[in-house]
Amino acid sequence: MAPSVAAEQPPATRMLVYLDEAAELMPKERSIPAATALRRFLMAPDALGVAVVLVVDAIDELPDDAPDLCETWLAGKLPVLRDRREAVEALDLVDPPVDEVWLDSRLKTLGPGEFVLRSSRMRDLVEFSIATGAARQ
Repeated sequence: MAPSVAAEQPPATRMLVYLDEAAELMPKERSIPAATALRRFLMAPDALGVAVVLVVDAIDELPDDAPDLCETWLAGKLPVLRDRREAVEALDLVDPPVDEVWLDSRLKTLGPGEFVLRSSRMRDLVEFSIATGAARQ
């Protein structure tokens, strides 16, 4: 019996770094030391065993190259057309392409605790919801 050959797996994530208001650490208009370190994490998260979550109000708060460094996107309700357009563009960078009209409509109407997730590690876009404070009472 031939030995089985498992596909090479990336190392397990050992740390999750959650950065709320990430634009302050990675400003669009200027470079600061924190931005250099953050780019290192974003460029090789598997090698470092680190997952980084950047939280911003709008994608355009980050430098232009930042979206290219992200492999997974999570978006909630985006009532502003400009913000939805940027999110749709970012979520459509992963193959296969998404239905942009549907996604724009969905991002406009998501409710509290509802999100859309897209990752380069997953074929399809995923919708999910979490319990909100009101639902827990």
